[in-house]
Amino acid sequence: MTRSGSDGVPRGGDSFADGESRYRALVEHMHTGLALHEIICDGNGVPTDYRFLEVNPAFERLTGLRKHDIIGKTALEVLPGLERSWIERYGEVALTGTPQRFEEFSAGLGRYFEVTAFRPAPGRFAALFSDITARKALEQALRDSEGRLRRFVEASPTVTFALELHGDDIRPFWISGNVSRILGFEAHDALTPGWWERQIHPDDRKNVLASLGGLIKAGRRHEVDYRLERKDGTYVWIRERARVVENDSQREIVGSWSDVTDYLEAQARERLAARLSQVLLDSFPCVALLLRPGTREIVFSNAAARAVGAVPGETCFGTWGGQEEACPWCLAPELWADGKAKDLVVEAGGVIWDAHWIPVDENLYMHYAFDITESRRMGEALREAEEKLRQGQRMEAVGRLAGGVAHDFNNLLTAIIGHVDLLQADLEPSTSRGNNLDEIRKAAERAAVLTRQLLAFSRRQALVPHVFDLNEVTGSLAGLLDRLIGDDVDLVFRQDPALWPVEADPGQIEQVLMNLAINARDAMPKGGKLTIETGNVELDEGYASSHLSAHPGPHVMLAVSDTGTGIDPDILPHVFEPFFTTKEEGKGTGLGLSTVYGIVKQSEGNIWVYSEPGCGTTFKIYLPRTDKPVDWSPLHRGDRATAPRGGQECILVVEDEPAVRSLAARILAQYGYRVLEAGSFDEALAAVGGHAGTVELLLTDVMLPGMTGQQLAEELTRRPRVPPRVLYMSGYTKNAIVHDGRLDEGIDFLDKPFTPETLLRKVREVLDRP
Repeated sequence: MTRSGSDGVPRGGDSFADGESRYRALVEHMHTGLALHEIICDGNGVPTDYRFLEVNPAFERLTGLRKHDIIGKTALEVLPGLERSWIERYGEVALTGTPQRFEEFSAGLGRYFEVTAFRPAPGRFAALFSDITARKALEQALRDSEGRLRRFVEASPTVTFALELHGDDIRPFWISGNVSRILGFEAHDALTPGWWERQIHPDDRKNVLASLGGLIKAGRRHEVDYRLERKDGTYVWIRERARVVENDSQREIVGSWSDVTDYLEAQARERLAARLSQVLLDSFPCVALLLRPGTREIVFSNAAARAVGAVPGETCFGTWGGQEEACPWCLAPELWADGKAKDLVVEAGGVIWDAHWIPVDENLYMHYAFDITESRRMGEALREAEEKLRQGQRMEAVGRLAGGVAHDFNNLLTAIIGHVDLLQADLEPSTSRGNNLDEIRKAAERAAVLTRQLLAFSRRQALVPHVFDLNEVTGSLAGLLDRLIGDDVDLVFRQDPALWPVEADPGQIEQVLMNLAINARDAMPKGGKLTIETGNVELDEGYASSHLSAHPGPHVMLAVSDTGTGIDPDILPHVFEPFFTTKEEGKGTGLGLSTVYGIVKQSEGNIWVYSEPGCGTTFKIYLPRTDKPVDWSPLHRGDRATAPRGGQECILVVEDEPAVRSLAARILAQYGYRVLEAGSFDEALAAVGGHAGTVELLLTDVMLPGMTGQQLAEELTRRPRVPPRVLYMSGYTKNAIVHDGRLDEGIDFLDKPFTPETLLRKVREVLDRP
């Protein structure tokens, strides 16, 4: 218990501190201010003051009041100006026991406090409080800022608004009050559901809603001009800018409206004035000047003339030509002399002008000039393109002719080489007949090389494409190329280590590299350097437009450069033409570069040559990049060291050339196969129909009279006892089993001319496949 004197002041050892000692340590270390008071009432029981009984150190820090100065004193003694509200609140707590939590300002202390008051005993109350002066100042600053912002928004000519998005539902929840100035509606009217859409001009509604839909769906910024109806029924042009913002899980649209009616109307007037000016004053599609004779002072200049600096009041040569004297090519003096119109095509300042001088009267003459630079350049480019087209057409015509010749010739070579091989198998090599056969076979092989070159040029050979690394292919040929070009030529490789893969026939690309190396060696009779370079390049539209048949996009480059004699400019356009050569008679066929050209084109690539006499030559080949995975490497070439094997299967040979058909049948029969022969579709059907057993393989020419070998295969393999195993042979392919120069996937193909060994290996390979 606590004993007090008549004045209520605690006495000695029975003070509050003694009675509450068990809470002393806790109170002393609190960060929150704590004070214990007793309420003082008048005779009617109305609270009039309160007395300080105990405070903790935090109280002293927060208020600046010292414990020894205030204990035992009343609040009005300590703070004479204390607000009545403090006494009333504390009195209610002490007398009723109802705790209170409130925020209050103390003028005497100059601070805001957050207070929690409760009654520990009748007539007493304890107050826990924190200093919130800084927070209150921040809140007041925020309110002041919001007030300034609100006043700014209300004074601004731009209306701001905010919408909530709930799925496809749009709910307006705020709009600035200045909407009434632009549209005449109050803010609460504008927040009514459906109001905004109703106010859009009917002609603009579809476009505006579509733009808003794109904003909601994609979240992109949105800007659109359209008309809104005012409250008085008139329309105003507004420019709406809006964007989507994310607030936690809530999506909102914030935006603004600006009245752009005057701006758009002014723009329309300016456009109309500009059109009238253009029609009335600037209608000439050229530079036009009115000048005074003698002085050449400009009286009038149209827009085109002003654009090049010719302005009224100046001399034409001073403003236009930037010269102190008249242009040397000017024909104005001749015009003044005879009064007759003059014209001249002249180049000045890098521009080609079609210039004219016409007399107007004795005081004026007109000078006008058309800029024909671009048309001249276009004309030259057109002539160049026409020449390239004519050259391409010539090469295409020669290619078709060469392909047709090669087709017939390959059939003859197949028969010649095949029968020579059969005869050689029965003769001793050292005999005179054996030697004669060797010479016949060598001649036939040289002829076969020529036909392959013709087919390569005409793009009629069957490519077997693979995806490979061009670095590996060029690198694998290093030893062979080194021996080929000789010791007096240095071979240098520059390979891009991050080279993209390409899709082409690797054997044909090797042939391209060999042909270019041979060509380079011949251009360096006294030795030199041969550089083979690879790299990734991006061909742009400019390159594609200036290089016939090139396509823009990512490509892999193969460049072959030599330091040889170079190529004369007159010869350069013809280097890829078949049978064109500058070598002595008997030193070349003229098919090396045409073969390269055909292979590159058939591989969907592009080739270009750069050369100057005495400065060497560079051939650059661009093959399209592929994103397919690499499926071929020079390290995985097939091994054909084993001798060919025969078999006992039944093979149907269909070939319209009797010599080739009989040769194939004879070779197969010698190795144990059972052979049926046919020269046409009907003969093939009859042969199958008359055969009691199974036909295990169809060996057919690609092109047959009236149909293709593929059509024959499709018909025969639908019949019983004819499994779908087909081996096609041809020396000339169009679009039967080869499309865009590439062998169709899953097709087995035997190229003519073939040897007995090649035929037997390929037949066995197809028959042994699972």
